[in-house]
Amino acid sequence: MDREDKKVFLAYLNDSCIGQIRVVKEWNRFCYIENIATKRDYRGSGVGRALLHQAEEWARERSLIGMSLEAQDDNLDACRFYVKQGFKLGGVDTLKQAYNPNIDATLYWYKLF
Repeated sequence: MDREDKKVFLAYLNDSCIGQIRVVKEWNRFCYIENIATKRDYRGSGVGRALLHQAEEWARERSLIGMSLEAQDDNLDACRFYVKQGFKLGGVDTLKQAYNPNIDATLYWYKLF
């Protein structure tokens, strides 16, 4: 997928895809990260950081004002990673995941440029 308003970046090691990030240009001039994932064996190796860097470059080339994403409060490792990458908590929704007994809140993360 390579459109002006949407992009997927893949991270490869040899012939194996070890990570991906999917972004979209939103109406509010943010780059929304629809999904970011790194294979478990490669977490902590810089793959996620490199993918976020690519997404940020893509967003800046389009004169967007920042990046945003959402995570759930049961994914503490992801939340810590976002903080390390300069994201700030911008909002909490306690109803979005009401059907899921393991999740108390959806957390909205933002990184302004």
